[in-house]
Amino acid sequence: MKDIKKILLVSLIMISILGSGVSSASAATVDVASGLNNTQIQTIIDNANSGDTLQFLGSEYDDIALVINKTLNLVGANTGTVIKAITNSSNIPAAAKALGVSNTAAFYFLNNSNATVNASGDNCSISGFNITTNSNNQTTSASLIYATNVLGLNIVNNTLSSSAWGVYAYICPELKIINNTANNFTNTGLLAFGSAEAYIANNTVSNAANHGIDVRHGLGYNATVTGNTITNADEGIYLMHSAGHNVYNNTISNCTLSSITAYGAADCNIYNNTMTNSFVGVLLASGFENINITNNNFTLKSTSFPPTFPYYILIADSSLQSKATSGVFTDSAYQYSNVSLSSSFASNNITNGQSTTYTVKISNLGNGTAKNLTINNLLPAGNFTNYQIQAVSRGSFNATSGTWNVDNLNANSDAIIVFTVTAKKSGASVYAPSVNYTDNNGANYLVAKNNSLNINKDIKTSYTTAVNATKVNVNRSFLVTVTLKNMGLDTSNKFTVQDKLSSAFKVISTAQNTPFTYKNGTWTGTVGANKTVNLKMWVKVTKKGSYQLPVYINGKVAKNYTITGK
Repeated sequence: MKDIKKILLVSLIMISILGSGVSSASAATVDVASGLNNTQIQTIIDNANSGDTLQFLGSEYDDIALVINKTLNLVGANTGTVIKAITNSSNIPAAAKALGVSNTAAFYFLNNSNATVNASGDNCSISGFNITTNSNNQTTSASLIYATNVLGLNIVNNTLSSSAWGVYAYICPELKIINNTANNFTNTGLLAFGSAEAYIANNTVSNAANHGIDVRHGLGYNATVTGNTITNADEGIYLMHSAGHNVYNNTISNCTLSSITAYGAADCNIYNNTMTNSFVGVLLASGFENINITNNNFTLKSTSFPPTFPYYILIADSSLQSKATSGVFTDSAYQYSNVSLSSSFASNNITNGQSTTYTVKISNLGNGTAKNLTINNLLPAGNFTNYQIQAVSRGSFNATSGTWNVDNLNANSDAIIVFTVTAKKSGASVYAPSVNYTDNNGANYLVAKNNSLNINKDIKTSYTTAVNATKVNVNRSFLVTVTLKNMGLDTSNKFTVQDKLSSAFKVISTAQNTPFTYKNGTWTGTVGANKTVNLKMWVKVTKKGSYQLPVYINGKVAKNYTITGK
């Protein structure tokens, strides 16, 4: 066995610097009143802040198709709020359609890193709902909960029923599906597609025409499937083209074909499961490797005529699907790629005008070749930075389209592209490269985790004050001048300049540059990038004697003059 198969996929998404999403000072609980329609509930979601909890108070809501693209906790009533999902594809929300979603669903958890304002449905939770559909005529794309490219989604303590799919999670790392009841599906109960580190535990799944629980695709490595009860499926637990899974302490019964199938899977542990009244205990097919099957309890159907025996473990080969197949057969190792994409900055926090190094790395740790790789979205929209190529280890970069093209990435190899990025505008600039490629699994698409470059304002301010005379005849005036300078690349914060005059002085007139204004003894305004502002005040001396004339800038005494009236 090749060592490389011990890890099917290293990092799907690099850890990004937090702060690129929307946050609120404190999480709130927001009530969703009984009787609201989908549009009204969507408005509540759109107006909520990340971290808020939405408490559904009604007993039932119909024709629901809600988009969640921020971190929210969705909670049903204690008795289990009934949610009836749409089943007509014409009612799929525009935000889901824009991401290529064709499934109908009641809840869409989305992460659209290409939006003008970054929208992220990461770290959401949904619990306490009874989710079903409005129609008995299910389409093949009908689902109840649909999630794509979100991190850390928690689906807990729900009832899911009567659809093609119960949960359809597409590339959702750290997915958790726990303590749900799912039944009556024309396809699959719980699907984790390309969802690394998924944890699927203590669910009850029944009457799934295809799979009870389905974990698949090379991106979806290291899943844990434990403590689930599955009955009346074609295949109870299905592991496909992925690796590193632990499947244990599940109870699986009455499956038409197999209790557990490992199809093109590798490095999996299947142990301490109870398999009852299925035709096959564990079915191994199509280039499987290193499947450790131990300490399981089998009570299976036996063949009808002597010699009677059950199929505890059955080995098949998907290449033998034609009736005309003939020849001498051996199990062939299926070769597939294992692509990961990441980005990193030498520093994620710079000041406007400064530069940092930005590196994008694509790796293939599989045993097959990835082909026709096109890496997109290397540099974000928003005009925050200029860039210059430092190095490209493989392939070519098209400056016009902003794409990096690599013809082939062989097994156990990688490629990098390095930019010098120079800030030209302050703000948060979000980088989320993606890649399209092909391999023996067909066409593939992968998005790296968002990586944020925080560009601080470049403000360099100074000030001077001056008076044109300190000894002035009574009823004559003198000039006070305050000069504010900003040699930075960004507009300054607000200046407040005050004159606190004694009764010995009287302001005759003032003059100032736009955008400063003068009112009741106070100038307020900002100084633009590389600008100088002069604030002038003509003051008349009203009586004899020596008096203090302080000039305050932003609440502090900048200069205190002694003026003598003669």
